Amino acid sequence: MDIDAIIRKNFGSTSPAEQSKFRKWTSRLEELAGSDSLEDALRKKAFVCKAFYLLNAGTGASLRLYHYIRQYLAFVYEHFGLPAQSFLPSREEVLASQKKTIYFKDLNDVLQFVDNIGNARLSPYDPNQDLLPVKSIIILGWNGFLVQDMIAVKRKDIQKTEDDYYIEHESLGRKTISEQEYRILKSFALADEYRTFPSGKIKSLKGNDNLLFRSTREAAEIDKNDILGYLTRFNSAIPNSSHSINLIYLRKNALFVKVLNDTSDNLTEKIQRYFMCTQPISYAIKKEYLQWKETYYPKD
Repeated sequence: MDIDAIIRKNFGSTSPAEQSKFRKWTSRLEELAGSDSLEDALRKKAFVCKAFYLLNAGTGASLRLYHYIRQYLAFVYEHFGLPAQSFLPSREEVLASQKKTIYFKDLNDVLQFVDNIGNARLSPYDPNQDLLPVKSIIILGWNGFLVQDMIAVKRKDIQKTEDDYYIEHESLGRKTISEQEYRILKSFALADEYRTFPSGKIKSLKGNDNLLFRSTREAAEIDKNDILGYLTRFNSAIPNSSHSINLIYLRKNALFVKVLNDTSDNLTEKIQRYFMCTQPISYAIKKEYLQWKETYYPKD
C-alpha cells in the first residue's frame, strides 16, 4: 500500500500530526493483516471491524471515532479500487464485534491463554521469549498498574532478593510479585527485540533504553496508545476465541481472586474492602463476582 500517495491525495495541507496519526493507523492495519493480503483482508467484515480499534486503542468505537476511522478506511478502499460502501460496517456491527468473555480463573489462566494462542499462531513459538510485551501488560494490569504507570516502569525496577520478587515503582512504591511474574518481566526488560503478533516479524526496541516498554522508533517515547495497541492487536488476531483481554477488567479479575481467597464470612464487606467502594456499588460488583465464581469455581 502506497501510504504517501493516499496522504497526497486526501490530506492536502493538514497538519503533520494528522498525517502521522494516519501513518500509525495504516501501519497497525498492515500488521493486523499479518501474512494475508491487505486488499483481501479488507473484504472481511470481522477484519474491518477491528480496524476501528487500532487508533485510540482501548477506548472503544465512540461515534466520533467511528466516523473518523470510517473516513480512513474509505481512503484505503479507494486506493485499492474497492467500493467502500460494500464493505464498511455499521457502528452497531463494530460494537457487537467486541462482545467476548473478559474474565479468567486467575493470572496463570490468562498467561496460559496467551501461550496457547501464541503456540497456535506463531511457528515456532517460544513461551519464554514470545509475546513478552502482552504478558508484561497483563501482569502489570493484574497488579493494579494503570497505563500511565506502565509507561513509567524502568527496566531496573524489576528486582529480586533472596526471599522476594518485586517492582520498585517511583510512584506506586514496592509491589510484590511472584517468581513467574518476575521471570516474564525480567525477560522483557533484557530483550532488545521482539516478534510482532500475528505476523511474526522481528522489530528492534530503539526507544528510551531505561524503560521497560520501549518504542521501535529511534528516540521515540511510548504513549498510552502504544501500550494498549499491543492488546488490541492480540485480541484482533484471535477473532474466533471466546476470550478477550481487556486491561480495565484485569485488575477487577485480580480482586475477584483476592475476595475468593479471603476466608472471612461477609461477602459484601469483603467486596467493599478490596474494591474500596460503597455498599450500593458493592451490590453490582457482587453480582459480577458471583457470576465469575460460578463459572470457574462452581463447587466452592
